Amino acid sequence: MCDDNLPGPHNRFFFQTFSQLDRARDLIAGFLPGDVLAEIDLASLRLVSGSYIDDQLRLSQSDLLYEVDQVGDSGSAALVYVLFEHKSVQDRLTPFQMLKYMVRIWETRLRDGESLCPVIPMLLYHGENQWKTARTMNDLLRPAGSLARFTPDFDIEILDLSQQTDESLRERANLKAFLLLLKYIRRGDLAEKLPEILTLFATIGRQPSGLDCLKTVLIYLSSGTDQINRNQLIEAVQNTLQEQGEDLMPTIAQQWKQEGREEGRLAGQVQLLQRLLGVPESTLEQLLSKPLARLEQDVQRLQKDLDQRPRE
Repeated sequence: MCDDNLPGPHNRFFFQTFSQLDRARDLIAGFLPGDVLAEIDLASLRLVSGSYIDDQLRLSQSDLLYEVDQVGDSGSAALVYVLFEHKSVQDRLTPFQMLKYMVRIWETRLRDGESLCPVIPMLLYHGENQWKTARTMNDLLRPAGSLARFTPDFDIEILDLSQQTDESLRERANLKAFLLLLKYIRRGDLAEKLPEILTLFATIGRQPSGLDCLKTVLIYLSSGTDQINRNQLIEAVQNTLQEQGEDLMPTIAQQWKQEGREEGRLAGQVQLLQRLLGVPESTLEQLLSKPLARLEQDVQRLQKDLDQRPRE
């Protein structure tokens, strides 16, 4: 299951990975506190369609919503809402964004004639540095003294991959390959870690529908990072995915061909937006030298800058 309409390689990889319920269960079971897990029946986990992400954030974030039954409360459901954060710059407004998403979920349920239910917000973060910005609305608003009781506050369960050791991730049997790739996709030592990561995926590739999973991984590696070049990727594939390599190379070639067309389109948008904004030519040349994933983000940022300029 993959939504090709999702913008950005990170979003597509996230959706493809965690729309599989067995992986979603493992993620939730491995990182929610035990007292919370005791209140929900993970065997009942099911995927809920729809997205609650703001349009202006859609290039940098993706979300999945799951519904799960509460233990000992027949007919009642709790929602586990997972927001995937993969911007390199941490967003201190995340608690406010989460609050908006939770309200939208509740509004949707009321509109559909359903009762309100608990929502458990989870954040999977794989930036390079430790998450140190706001985790709650109280962190964000910093209300003084008795004013705190007027703040709509809640916890966000944050899985910060930058603070997870490789050893701890390797213990997550069904997730270790995916989490290691997410951890290193932005880091300078990706090339060093890539053989181990692809070796783990080679095992997955031998399973039913495993080849589709490997294709998703290679598309992600070829378009979601600037930490390895094409020769490094080809060499790693040839050395670690011998069994599937012959079937996978056309996927990589097709992806690079598609990227070439997409880069041309985005470069044209960047040039137009930069000239409308009056940005120096030297800055334009820097932007156009970036890989596809960065170009997508630049187009989004420049469009936002243009939209915010006062109309003459």
